[in-house]
Amino acid sequence: MTRESPPPFRFEWESCVKRTRMPGSAKFLALTLATFGSSKTGKNIHPSVARLAREMEVTERTVMRGMKWLRDNGWIVREKQGNRWRSHADEYRLNVPENVLDVMWLDPYSHPYSSVPPDTSVTQTSEVQLTLVSPGQGSASNVQVTSEQCLGDISASPGDK
Repeated sequence: MTRESPPPFRFEWESCVKRTRMPGSAKFLALTLATFGSSKTGKNIHPSVARLAREMEVTERTVMRGMKWLRDNGWIVREKQGNRWRSHADEYRLNVPENVLDVMWLDPYSHPYSSVPPDTSVTQTSEVQLTLVSPGQGSASNVQVTSEQCLGDISASPGDK
């Protein structure tokens, strides 16, 4: 059994989602899903597909496609299969994909990165150790992501970028 580090806090996870390229409906779904879980752990997310469709004002099929995309790309992990006969929804937790720094395309101020990819070296002292499992693979890998990499340098003014 793989030992996993605690998931990112919701605010950091949402910041990473907002700055990453993904289908618009999947991004909207991701941000909506985050409101259902614990803001400290990103766990205990279990709204039904029907409820998500109602709240997002989309079809259930759109929600199911978005859930599949988020699972396949490592943004959410199904913790427990629900019981359809008892109308229990699946339970999910928020997750940061292993390639998060490769798929981000906006800086912390919502400006596209230049043609030079962002510096992904881990030199900060406030870092989070995450153990990530790639979708469809049983292997785990350790990745260090600093809150500054997801949130950016909040001491710099937006005009500095």
